[in-house]
Amino acid sequence: MGGRAFAQAAAAGQPTLDTPRMSPDEYTTLKAIYLARVQECFPTAKVACLTEAPEKEDYGDMDIFVAVSQKVEFIDLADSVGAAGVISQSSGEHQSCSLAVPRDGSRSGNRPVVYKPYNGNSNKLAPSATVTTEEYAQVDIDIVHPDILPWHAFYYSYGDLAGLIGHTVKHLGFLASDRGLWLRLKELDNAKSLQIQNVADKDGRIFLSDDPVQVMRFLGLSPVTYNAGFTTIEELYKWVATSRFLFAESVKTDWDNSRDRHRLDKRKLYSGFFKEWLPERFKDKPTLDEEVRRQRVNELREKFKDEAVALFGKQEEFVAKRDAIVRKVQHALATSCLKPLIAQHSKQSDTRKLAEIVRAFRRHVVFSPSGQPYASETPHTDAESQLYRFLADDGNTLEDPQGTGAWVEEHWEELKLLQKQVDGHGSGHGQVEA
Repeated sequence: MGGRAFAQAAAAGQPTLDTPRMSPDEYTTLKAIYLARVQECFPTAKVACLTEAPEKEDYGDMDIFVAVSQKVEFIDLADSVGAAGVISQSSGEHQSCSLAVPRDGSRSGNRPVVYKPYNGNSNKLAPSATVTTEEYAQVDIDIVHPDILPWHAFYYSYGDLAGLIGHTVKHLGFLASDRGLWLRLKELDNAKSLQIQNVADKDGRIFLSDDPVQVMRFLGLSPVTYNAGFTTIEELYKWVATSRFLFAESVKTDWDNSRDRHRLDKRKLYSGFFKEWLPERFKDKPTLDEEVRRQRVNELREKFKDEAVALFGKQEEFVAKRDAIVRKVQHALATSCLKPLIAQHSKQSDTRKLAEIVRAFRRHVVFSPSGQPYASETPHTDAESQLYRFLADDGNTLEDPQGTGAWVEEHWEELKLLQKQVDGHGSGHGQVEA
């Protein structure tokens, strides 16, 4: 939140709590006080602060995590540590809150006030124009399940370090998230670029590990150096640059999503690395032709994919997910190629009725061992559709447009009747989709 949570929150009849940034000395003093108080509330749990990025001139908030698997009542926690205000930011299973605590380390004399985040919605209570004369410090608390504690501490420590690592591996087919390191299948990217429906991100991602040491070693980063800590930004940058995934060809600088652009604008550690430090390091690298660059990135992506699948034991899952996406893409492209022929020969312009005929093709077209299509009385599911076998080797066009058109003209009524009989007996396999 950067210390701005309470400036963007409101409570009926209450002033806005002032939470200015803390000096390094203030931060160090308050950290010792509030870590001890939170620990008292969870005597058997691991309670710690995230490691801050080096060379910070001031601090907007203090990040504390508590490793427990229980439900936490934040109003009671806020009361126990002596906070003046509390904001719950919990969502689903994730539990987190922000506390406004007295800046001098004392305890508030009153029960904490519950503030609600304000997002500009006119139906919500807006923050008060009256700001407290008292100054508070913002303490953000995350409740972390003990099973993911090591990764949580690694991912969120040192400010935007995870963002630096994440961007260096992104274009080589990997994703660093708050849950661990993932492999992103090239076939998923292809499906997205073709705007294929019904291919979700989870269909093309494979979880690799949430063990920080294992991940660092895979990326070619030294766990020993990381655990020793970084006292300067230069040290941190140099450590990131030892990654075997860092290539001038794959680290893009034409930021293609708003989150990355926001980081460049707002996050000093992130922008310093990608806009200043890294370009200086790569300045003597030859500029490659775009086609050559893409080929090089594809080669690297394939190499690291093979290594990841082998190292993390994901061969079976990789094959299953890859084949499933390929089949979905082929199915969508075959449907796209066949649909105009079906509309032409059935002379059907009504969208819904045309979709019903297309569905009949998906469910009842089967190919013989010799490669000839025929209409099967026994339907199969959409996932088992064999329409892709009409496609040519390029996967984008029909192998025999004229012959396929003649087959569609001859069999579309038969297929429609077969599916109508199935639907009439209540054995359809889902809703109509074109």
